Amino acid sequence: MSLIDLLIKVAQLIVVLLQLLDAIMKYFQ
Repeated sequence: MSLIDLLIKVAQLIVVLLQLLDAIMKYFQ
């Protein structure tokens, strides 16, 4: 796996985590 592939996977993971966090925040409001 190249470094670029790894960076893309990390970026996708961060996006998913941010969406999940946003959903949790809306749920608790």
